[in-house]
Amino acid sequence: MNNFEKASANFVAAIAAVVVLTFAVPSASADTLQVTESGTFASNTPTTTESKANENFSFSFDVSSTPTVISHGQYDFVTSFSNFTYTLNGKTVAVTPTSLTWNAAQDGGLFDIDFNGVEFELSGSQLYTGSVTKPTIDTGTYNLASGSLFVDGCDPVKLSGNVVITDPSKTSATPEPSSLFLLGTGLAGLGGMLKRKYRAATSA
Repeated sequence: MNNFEKASANFVAAIAAVVVLTFAVPSASADTLQVTESGTFASNTPTTTESKANENFSFSFDVSSTPTVISHGQYDFVTSFSNFTYTLNGKTVAVTPTSLTWNAAQDGGLFDIDFNGVEFELSGSQLYTGSVTKPTIDTGTYNLASGSLFVDGCDPVKLSGNVVITDPSKTSATPEPSSLFLLGTGLAGLGGMLKRKYRAATSA
């Protein structure tokens, strides 16, 4: 192998190394899902910290795809969650639920979330496979077949909206401009090196 062939092989290897270093992105935990619920309160909704008539609401939290069951009934189970956020009409509200209960299809599906006196009861598809003692949460978009807000001392009111469950670890990352600049600079430098090697090989 002459000097030019060696330089070419080194160039290809160097390009591969730069590409790997530039586009390697740490993956999120494969078993952590993000659950998001968004909708609108009805016109007869009582005003609380979490609710107001005709206002838009949304909340999200993280949960393991194979959560540890804290307690369960025949058709439901309770799990822990993390990173809970809540917004009302676009403004962040500092609240934390006291419990999260997932329901089997026989019990209405979806889940209930309790804020100690204010409870969201969401009905629709069952969001897991397996059993109430060993569930696996499914990803997807689920419309509310029905939804109710229960506030202590008030009649229940209807909710509209949907539930989205995603796996962030399966979201592809887009390289940042700085990474693309690094790649371009590296390739330009390697190209210059190859050009010098070629001149040296042909003049020998």
